[in-house]
Amino acid sequence: MQKDHQRGYHIVSQFKGTYVFKQDGIEIGRSSNLITSNGRKMILQYLSGGRLDWAADMAIGAINSVSPSLSDTQLNFETLRCPVTLKTFISANTVANNPDLVVVRSTIPVGVYANIYEIGLYGISNSGYSTSTRNNVILDNFSNLNNWSLSVGTVIPTPYIAQGASSPRIGANSISFQPRTTYVCPNTSISFSNYTTLDSLQLLVFNTTASSTGITVILTDSSGATQNLVFATTATAGYSVISAPFTSSITNFSTITSISISTDSSTYATIDAIKVSSANQISFEETLVSKSILTNPIAKDANSPLDIEYYVELL
Repeated sequence: MQKDHQRGYHIVSQFKGTYVFKQDGIEIGRSSNLITSNGRKMILQYLSGGRLDWAADMAIGAINSVSPSLSDTQLNFETLRCPVTLKTFISANTVANNPDLVVVRSTIPVGVYANIYEIGLYGISNSGYSTSTRNNVILDNFSNLNNWSLSVGTVIPTPYIAQGASSPRIGANSISFQPRTTYVCPNTSISFSNYTTLDSLQLLVFNTTASSTGITVILTDSSGATQNLVFATTATAGYSVISAPFTSSITNFSTITSISISTDSSTYATIDAIKVSSANQISFEETLVSKSILTNPIAKDANSPLDIEYYVELL
């Protein structure tokens, strides 16, 4: 806190954060952030010696239609989280008109297709807490269509296009479903335990029509237990997230061996990814420090890594 001696009142210092995207060391975009209420507490706790870290993981996401708020605890639809690999300090440069900065860096590795519409920073690693480990788990993003087979109906793959409005936002493909279609991934193996009825399955969808029983997803466990999850759809021309809560039999799951997706007699929908959410159970420690929404997406091509730096300055 600084005192303005001419006016006789105190000015409260503020943290300012900016995400900077770099391809091969060259800046390709940047976006100002909102530091959440929990994030401010974590930073101050770290500065006071009350916690060991304030920036452990960086996450990217797919939905920019919901603006950040101080109470946010996670991204709107997280698609990938990567560890922070560098923290450093850069002194002010008056020639370049740059202030003193704390710099945090993470890298999205080769092999990832993504159109990035949101970005966030977490104070702990997602492997550090059991809820974080279960939260935001992508079951499939249709990158490998050889894993899927058509039982009935019609599906049309849409391949990834950098910054394309209707392009997949995660993975190499999205899948457009016609009515009365069933698409099955019959031989998967996904570890899946400790979920409860507080958790849910989420679909990242595009261009859906309205139906109270639009999409049904059936998960089958190695024990033979099943989850029949029915998703209501609304008429939308853009990307959105739809959810269905798990039923009580989810406590019997250990390994998912099959995923089936079906549309009813009137539903058209494009599905980009299938994800689990344990958002209702995450603690203060597991919440976002910072969040930013991008008006224009940053494209991550699978052939090269993408560095993301987070600059923090004190105003």
